[in-house]
Amino acid sequence: MKKKRLTLEKKIKQYIPRSIASRIINQSGRFTYHPNPSEPIGFGDIGEPFSGQQLKKIIIKSHAKSEIIDELNLYGINELGIFPDLDGLSKHMNWLKTEGKGI
Repeated sequence: MKKKRLTLEKKIKQYIPRSIASRIINQSGRFTYHPNPSEPIGFGDIGEPFSGQQLKKIIIKSHAKSEIIDELNLYGINELGIFPDLDGLSKHMNWLKTEGKGI
């Protein structure tokens, strides 16, 4: 009997997991496969089945952090939205209180 040879991918691949945890669902989580995990991630094409999508690096200046966090919060991207459990709720409520956001 002939042994099957395992074919290894040569590019980074991205997979959408099934709904296995609320955090993955709320974070629109993805899993990635990296052919050589010890090699630094390059920015560029991800590969099948997401050809054409790119990994991008964005550098945010520290002075813009607070304004960006406020803007993200308006869209539900905050501790509660990302971590839909009591811990996320607690962190979000603490953030609202310490930042004077209406509580």
